[in-house]
Amino acid sequence: MITRQIAASEQGKRLHRYLRNLMPNLPLGQLYKMIDQGKVRVNGKRKKQNYELAAGDELTLLMDEEEFAKASAGGGRAKPKFAGVSAKLDIVFEDGELLVVNKPAGLLTHPDRNEQKNTLITRVHAYLYRKGELDSALFLPATANRLDRNTSGIVLIGKTAGMLHRLNRWIQNRELQKFYVTIVQGRLEGEGTIEGSLVRDERKNRTLVVGEDDEDDFAGERKAAVTRYRALVSAGGCTLVEVELISGRTHQIRSHMQSIGHPLLGDLKYGGRRFGELNHQLLHAWRVILPDGREFHAPPPPRMQRTMEALGLAWPSLGPAGDGWVRFRKRRIGPVPPRHPMDEEVRHMEQQEQQRVVAVRKNADGDIVELKLSSGQVVDYKQAQQMARDGLIGGVNVFRGRDGEPHLRSDPDGRKDNNLDELPTF
Repeated sequence: MITRQIAASEQGKRLHRYLRNLMPNLPLGQLYKMIDQGKVRVNGKRKKQNYELAAGDELTLLMDEEEFAKASAGGGRAKPKFAGVSAKLDIVFEDGELLVVNKPAGLLTHPDRNEQKNTLITRVHAYLYRKGELDSALFLPATANRLDRNTSGIVLIGKTAGMLHRLNRWIQNRELQKFYVTIVQGRLEGEGTIEGSLVRDERKNRTLVVGEDDEDDFAGERKAAVTRYRALVSAGGCTLVEVELISGRTHQIRSHMQSIGHPLLGDLKYGGRRFGELNHQLLHAWRVILPDGREFHAPPPPRMQRTMEALGLAWPSLGPAGDGWVRFRKRRIGPVPPRHPMDEEVRHMEQQEQQRVVAVRKNADGDIVELKLSSGQVVDYKQAQQMARDGLIGGVNVFRGRDGEPHLRSDPDGRKDNNLDELPTF
């Protein structure tokens, strides 16, 4: 008989998904059979497959230790110690389930082939470890949204499996609103919606806006994309703009604003010009509204505020950015615009295409550190593993096999195993 206590970070996870995580070497059908036959008990009682686990629940498996050892080989992992990893974070909000942080520009969200230690997610893990909150060998807190290295602002982290699942669902169903502020070149007035479809050029790491007449001129899959913008104030040949992302494509804001003749100041890749020593975009995720009504804000970074002051840009009717920010952030920039008719089309297209792993990124040692999904979203390995087990990546199951290496397996019955090394890299 095997007994485990559910950790705080594991609360909210469905029973059958927890068991798949715990015993990755058992077929899904066998796990369901164990539940149906009463060989899995929670607090001494039989539970249904979709029972939502709570912190402190006692899970009992009616199986011997040798059988469990074979079923769980590769399913657990030793708790990392995060020696030498910074735990410095700009925390916007934190409770027992959710952590909201303000990512600085220049910091990666996830590790890549060149940087393994100093990333936002490793800082988060180090911070929680030192607080004694990394309490599960089966779950690591993960980000629900990802910002490019040179983009600053709000990143949402699910501290528990249940919260991470809700965040990912909200994003997938377009129930979570994300607003950015940026400085674009030229005088832009009023507000508008940009609906240009996007194609990724992975070789050049660029996103291209294409029209209906361009369909045969570009290789790659066309992705529907919608961006709303509102001009706030203009000065010095530039405009401060608030942008709402309706669809979250790679480099969407940068390519869309370039397509209407207003590239981001400093964004050399997408037609922007240098401004003094500034040679990258000033793009800041400043506001997020959750479906449950909670709203989080993060003031723009010092470099963005200094650039605004140099250009003569000020928050509307509130004086300089640094002086007026607190008052400005407590009110909305006008009402939240109504849902656009294009929203349902974009949502339908994304539901039709399903989230699938299409490419991987490796570090210098050849280990997979990030995976690209069919939606264009890039996630780290642990987050992809969690999303697959929570049903957010359709048709596949990401797991660690007996050899301890990550694998991609057809879901749910393991008809064919495909090593992630066989997928293209990006």
